[in-house]
Amino acid sequence: MQETIEEHFGRKTCQHLLECHVFQQTQDNE
Repeated sequence: MQETIEEHFGRKTCQHLLECHVFQQTQDNE
């Protein structure tokens, strides 16, 4: 599974945001 630079940096940024963290977990389920 590839991860684009934009997604990688987006994930790094979202680590400090709870609601974004939950959103990221939802994306990972797909």
